[in-house]
Amino acid sequence: MSSIPSLVPRDRYAALQRCTYLNQASLGLIPAPSIDAMESFLRETAQFGNLYLSDDQEAAILESVRSAGAQVLGTSSDAVAVVSGASEGSAR
Repeated sequence: MSSIPSLVPRDRYAALQRCTYLNQASLGLIPAPSIDAMESFLRETAQFGNLYLSDDQEAAILESVRSAGAQVLGTSSDAVAVVSGASEGSAR
């Protein structure tokens, strides 16, 4: 039986060292670089909320999220909204 090729390097995912993962919509694998970035953000920023952030710094964080989302979606950041959940995004 041949292995299924990965779209990204398998070494970025701890689970793939010993498993073949075929996807699950509710809980997907998170690559190690993303975990490192999340841990850094949590330690350096999120644990303090916006206590040490100016409005401009907080907006810059959200703008970087918008830009990354736009790149993934193949659109401009003006077409991407950052909201806390689906309900907020669908409210009129």
